[in-house]
Amino acid sequence: MFHLEDRSGKSLALRPEGTAGVCRFLLSAKNGALIHSLPHRFSYHGPMFRYERPQKGRHRQFTQFGVESFGESSPFVDAEIITLGARIIQDLGLSTSVKLQVNSLGDRQDRERYRTLLTKELESKKSKLSEDSRRRLERVMVSRKTIRNS
Repeated sequence: MFHLEDRSGKSLALRPEGTAGVCRFLLSAKNGALIHSLPHRFSYHGPMFRYERPQKGRHRQFTQFGVESFGESSPFVDAEIITLGARIIQDLGLSTSVKLQVNSLGDRQDRERYRTLLTKELESKKSKLSEDSRRRLERVMVSRKTIRNS
């Protein structure tokens, strides 16, 4: 969460993205009612806020639309959500100016190999990374050592 005080001293919490809020909602429903009645799908749309200094050309406030699916592991769910995104782009008349790109890091073994190579590469360039990036890299390396030792 992005916490701050407004000019009157009132405490505000601004959401950084939509997924975490949907997960909290799902988990906090009375007596776990939603967890025990999976699958569920949710969508959200609205303003989100970055705490970190935005990259060039970006702003602290941005609008995000998201779709979340819980309790289904079929790749057809992924295909359905990708198709939904494509239809939204088309229905908004953005097909000529927006390109839908799908990325995948493969299966579990592919992701592990990718993560190992990426960590190794970033470690070799550690001195060129920002303080925040070095801290994140260290956290990843510590968590990997913990997992290997358990």
